[in-house]
Amino acid sequence: MLRLLYVHESFGSLGGAEANVLITATELKKRGVIVGLWSRRATGKGEERWREVFGDNVYWETKDTLASVRERFAPDVAYVHKWDHLPTLENLVESGLPLARMVHEHDIYCLRSYRYNPLTRAVCHRPISGYCVFPCLAPLKRNREGGLPFEWVSYFDKLKELALVRRSDRIKLFPPVPRPGEPLEPSFSNRNLILYVGQIIRGKGVDLLLKTLAQVKAPFEAVILGDGNAKAACEKLSRKLGLENRVRFAGFIPQDELKACYRDASLVAVSFVWPEPIATIGLEVMRYGLPVVASNAGHIPGWLHDNETGRLVPWGDVPAYAAAMHRPALATPLSERLVAALLWLPAQLLALAADPRTTLDASLPGGTRLALSTGSRGCLLARRAGRLGAVVAGRLRLIGILPRNQPPAHLPAETRALLAHTPPSVFSLADLHEAHTPRPARRTRPRPSPGRPARGRPHRSRLPR
Repeated sequence: MLRLLYVHESFGSLGGAEANVLITATELKKRGVIVGLWSRRATGKGEERWREVFGDNVYWETKDTLASVRERFAPDVAYVHKWDHLPTLENLVESGLPLARMVHEHDIYCLRSYRYNPLTRAVCHRPISGYCVFPCLAPLKRNREGGLPFEWVSYFDKLKELALVRRSDRIKLFPPVPRPGEPLEPSFSNRNLILYVGQIIRGKGVDLLLKTLAQVKAPFEAVILGDGNAKAACEKLSRKLGLENRVRFAGFIPQDELKACYRDASLVAVSFVWPEPIATIGLEVMRYGLPVVASNAGHIPGWLHDNETGRLVPWGDVPAYAAAMHRPALATPLSERLVAALLWLPAQLLALAADPRTTLDASLPGGTRLALSTGSRGCLLARRAGRLGAVVAGRLRLIGILPRNQPPAHLPAETRALLAHTPPSVFSLADLHEAHTPRPARRTRPRPSPGRPARGRPHRSRLPR
């Protein structure tokens, strides 16, 4: 039975690298692999799930040397994830133990590991060179483990680490495929709920997202799921922008509980400004049918195609980001909304004598569902009275095509695509000749049969004079 030792700097949930470790270890354990972990520090989040997977096979670099770990766990293979301690990497390579390394982010060729300037946020496209030392000053890296605010990263140690990687027998690229799960049908409720899921650190662009939300004019709610060293600054920025009643910071949510959050969402925002290698959160939510609005950063354009699999906006362009977040059905002109407001009261009065209303479950652009009240008696304005409020709210047009449950399957693909992106309306041109929901025919009195008097009238015989 294979014994696999994970070598990873963190024990517990934190970011995408930790999610990858937990998911792969869980699946390998189901297949009979005995998994262990050699780590450096605990995150304090989601550690119960990690203990379920790794059990007693957890070892700490501060207490256990590589020799003692090999003696106690007896691994057949070491699986190295995020680990920046060069002496340990050298010992692993020289030990003769078969190794596999998973490269996360830009660790092996960037001293800062995120390839962008922390002050200007300009993305770096240079290979590792003396430019990293000056003028980039990349060896001066932020210290995230307490103590001094900065730590020194050796440029020459990074070159040695890169040389160790080049000693690999082969390099393979594995696209991160989301794990299978039960299907989810998002509600696309009228809350217009916008989700952000990830760490709240500077490179993730949560501050950019907040500035974007401040420019969104449509009604919305936003929930920021995650934690990080920039959370306090982002909460302060949210209050400064007047978003405290519409944006909520919900903190860290375990991976297994995210599905419930996705069910109520209308879209997921991926606001990263650093060159993100993949952004697996986008792939995960697309599996559940949620639209994604993301910045053109890193390799995100590799899986997000604008207007096909989501909305891709230029890097750092706040107005474009805000425009992409508007639902297509919210583009109702102000003139139509004013006319609908004027018609609303007369329509309600005309509808008072109408029969009980029924509900139409309409499909709007972007997958949004909207329940519309409709009737079958009275004049056209009375029958459509229940839809005028949606025009005033900006969800329907006044004149165009009528709401539909789904575009008919027999239509050509181009026509269905056009219907899927066209906001429906209250009235249509076809209403001029009563093609939709026609009024029932007028009731007429039956003609009396021969020899029988008509009801309600005295019978008068007509005799020839």
